[in-house]
Amino acid sequence: MSTFQCKDDPESFITTFTDGSVVEMSTDEVNKARQLFDTEWTKLVVDADVPKAVASSIEVHNSVNAQAQGATRRPILPAGEEKTTEEYEKIFEEEYDGDVPDVLVGLEFPKKELRLYSQSAHDHVFIPFWQFVLRKLAERLLEEGAHSSRELLNLENAERVKLQQG
Repeated sequence: MSTFQCKDDPESFITTFTDGSVVEMSTDEVNKARQLFDTEWTKLVVDADVPKAVASSIEVHNSVNAQAQGATRRPILPAGEEKTTEEYEKIFEEEYDGDVPDVLVGLEFPKKELRLYSQSAHDHVFIPFWQFVLRKLAERLLEEGAHSSRELLNLENAERVKLQQG
């Protein structure tokens, strides 16, 4: 996160996040964001023994090229099932058996369940809150046109064939 004070309003700041989004924030919001960053940084350094330089880094590392990883994607849903599942989060899941990264960032969710209507059960069901969050994020990805694990596998396979053909 980088923050710059507006020239015409000393109480207003323009904040740019690592995902490229830009938000105008008040002095109070900037101070709260910095406090939150400091709190999370302390948890990483003190509780999780993450090196200070790594915890301070705002770099995002994301590897999506299976060829670079030396492995083939393995979607957890069989081909065709992603069109019929209610569990949208599974559309983006893959099996992984590579090395565990040096640092993992996790989220904590309250231990509660939410009631949802299930079309396949034709009734309301209860799901854990963490699963509800993942499902809603997956729904948003689908609405935004993100590629599923299966689609990425198909694209990578087509790329491999193209490279082999010359």
